[in-house]
Amino acid sequence: EMAKKVVIPALILTLLAASSTTGCTTPPTATSAFPSEPPAATPILVTAAPPAPTPTPPAPPTGVPTLVPAGTATPVTPASAYATQDAARQATIVARATASPFPTAGPATVQTGRPASATTQRGGLSFQMCLTKDTYLAGESGQAEITLSNSGPETVFIYGYGLHPFQPVLLDERGHEPEAWPWSPMLLLSPPYIRELAPGEVISETLSFQVPPMAQATGHTYVLWAETRFSRPAPDTPQGPDNLWLRLETGPIPLQLAPPAPSQQLVAELQADRGGWRLQVTDKAGRVPPGPLWGQLEATSPNSALAMPLRDNPDGTWSGVWDTYMRQGNAPIAVRAWVAAPGYVTAAVTQTVPGVGDAYSTFGVSERPHQSFSTLEEAQAVLDFPLYRPDRLPTGASLDVVQVETTDDVEHY
Repeated sequence: EMAKKVVIPALILTLLAASSTTGCTTPPTATSAFPSEPPAATPILVTAAPPAPTPTPPAPPTGVPTLVPAGTATPVTPASAYATQDAARQATIVARATASPFPTAGPATVQTGRPASATTQRGGLSFQMCLTKDTYLAGESGQAEITLSNSGPETVFIYGYGLHPFQPVLLDERGHEPEAWPWSPMLLLSPPYIRELAPGEVISETLSFQVPPMAQATGHTYVLWAETRFSRPAPDTPQGPDNLWLRLETGPIPLQLAPPAPSQQLVAELQADRGGWRLQVTDKAGRVPPGPLWGQLEATSPNSALAMPLRDNPDGTWSGVWDTYMRQGNAPIAVRAWVAAPGYVTAAVTQTVPGVGDAYSTFGVSERPHQSFSTLEEAQAVLDFPLYRPDRLPTGASLDVVQVETTDDVEHY
């Protein structure tokens, strides 16, 4: 509003100035050819008055006229002091990266077998991923120990993924990530992972990855990478990063896949009510598999959400109670969990505490999760209800995949 009040008077002054500099002059007033009083008695000779002189137009201007910009209704806001300072700061960061770039990464050193590893050097940074083996069952989960050490002279900042500094990435032969199995993890809002890595310091964490099941993995080959991001300290505030994030990767480690036997299936049993939950996992013989065991449990309702890792437990049992918000009202509570162990196919299980509404929509899906198996025998080894083979199949058809979708009894009659 204030900008408009400044612009309008400027426009009026411009118009007034323009009307006074057009070069037009007022034509001279013609002189009357007759006297103002009657003639005297003495007769005089009356002659025609000479024609009025033609006005001489003014000479054209000799200089180039200065154009006055027209007024505008849109105020022009000058750059703020912060924007100017930030632009200068970014220019300084880019200039430093151009004049003194961080060293590029060298080729990774990859070791296959038992154990398997990949190590990449980039300047003073050493990025390593270690696996206990490189052969996995289709549908098995693995654990990767990922370590980043700084033996260089300068501090760097690490920018991770969610709550973790690193991320294992499984890629197929086309360089694509396979479809998440048994489902994509639920992502909860959290501050970004940013931490300082000073010279001589080491960051290490063990993270899990999931190999696709047989029905999805058939015909594909897979490799495993690990990745993170880092940056230098800011020139003006070295206590924080300059936000010019560089990628650091190590790998790939080729993975060998083997088909699982029925005895290599885990059986998970999940019980949940409005008070809490209990999860137990065994092998097909009802025994707790040798550890370590790991997994993830997620629960959601319209009022709350939970995502928690399942740490190794020798008796294969985990339990917990809901918080006040999860139990609030008569809304449903959707619970899902997966449990893994070395040498076994990951077991996934879901459970819904009945209520009003669709609890699964808060997981980001509009339908119940499903599981895929390559044979009826493989499916029967995992599921705790009987499956039956069709008596007849259409001509030319074959049983290639078994998909099981679980639903609540209250929704189907």
